[in-house]
Amino acid sequence: LAFLAFERTLVIGFRFLTRASTSTPNELEYSPAFGRRALVLGGLGLIAAGGGAAVLRRLYQLAS
Repeated sequence: LAFLAFERTLVIGFRFLTRASTSTPNELEYSPAFGRRALVLGGLGLIAAGGGAAVLRRLYQLAS
């Protein structure tokens, strides 16, 4: 189950980062869509990692 969740997260994240832009390309655009998507996906990863670390810390405190 954990492997399946990891695999799906990896594939969906890769598709999110590499999908084509739906808007018309603008030559004057400051940051490309890939950079913004990577920032959003990285931020979500940090939130998930922080939440996981907090849960583990709490469980350790309860166990000891």
